[in-house]
Amino acid sequence: MVTGQKKIQRFLNVKNLGGMGTQAPTLKRELEKRGHEVFIDGKGRDYDVMHYHTPLVNPLLLHKVRQEGTPLVIHARHIPELVLDSFKGARLVYRPYVRYSKWYYNTADVVICATPYVIKVLRGLGAKSEIRLIPNSINRERFRPDPEAGKAFREKYCIKDDETVVLSVGLRIGRKGIFSFIEAARQLNSGKYRFVWVGKGEIGLNVVEEEEDWPSNVKLIEFVPFEEMNGVYNGSDMFLFPTYAESYGNVLFEAAAAGLPIILRDIPIYEDWFKHGENCLKFKTDAEFAGAIQRVAGEKGLHDRLAQNSLRLAEDHDLNKAIDSLCEVYDSLKGGKS
Repeated sequence: MVTGQKKIQRFLNVKNLGGMGTQAPTLKRELEKRGHEVFIDGKGRDYDVMHYHTPLVNPLLLHKVRQEGTPLVIHARHIPELVLDSFKGARLVYRPYVRYSKWYYNTADVVICATPYVIKVLRGLGAKSEIRLIPNSINRERFRPDPEAGKAFREKYCIKDDETVVLSVGLRIGRKGIFSFIEAARQLNSGKYRFVWVGKGEIGLNVVEEEEDWPSNVKLIEFVPFEEMNGVYNGSDMFLFPTYAESYGNVLFEAAAAGLPIILRDIPIYEDWFKHGENCLKFKTDAEFAGAIQRVAGEKGLHDRLAQNSLRLAEDHDLNKAIDSLCEVYDSLKGGKS
């Protein structure tokens, strides 16, 4: 598996590599349980299958891989719209990145997409490679209901028992909806609600820094170790995800696996799996987000129904199902190297 993590961390002081940084090691561990020998950013190119998780590749090296006949799998973790509003100069590189994405995904034997929406995006770009739908999926042994872990999280961050915690997790950038999160907190700054945002950003991103006029009920936590994240979800009462664009959104499914009611922005990527009023509430405006938070906090029946259906959604995205599908892809390609 090629992620480029070592190179990135060698030159930049980067802690958070996002879903790629946590999922690739998880896939490696689970695939090895099924008998596959997996290397992350290994040396050389003598492998049965090369699996790229990053678009930041050396085109000449990729060309050599293809010339040598090594089967190539590319995980479509990055689509062009994710570039917008993420770092300085993003709009200048957007159009070249669209053209690059078309070339990049067309080099693969198989492209793995986590959602039906990403498949539509890639086909719209002109990708002709074979595409498989394999959700990123959740390790439900790690992310699960755990009241004690939730209690420890609240104690660590001095959150009162009677405070309703509205959680969001992700890079603190405009694309993730941080300003909608802050506005919802402003509208509900009554002492009852605590808005917790976990995550900040890295060098080069348009990180939104805290401002003096932000409401007092907002708590920013820059970094929580991955091993402690289940406690963060369990110590919260609901998950607000006001993002404008995603390719999957691992944190959304982690929250679901912990049994949190979910409120999210109504965007096309989630039209297939998330159904308004069944396993989530979907809205588009800041006022609607604030109203939804009040409803979930005040209507026990709604809260419990959304929580139970979140757990069912997480079951459908169980990691073992994804590993089964990935093994099928590898097995179909192994031996293809000439």
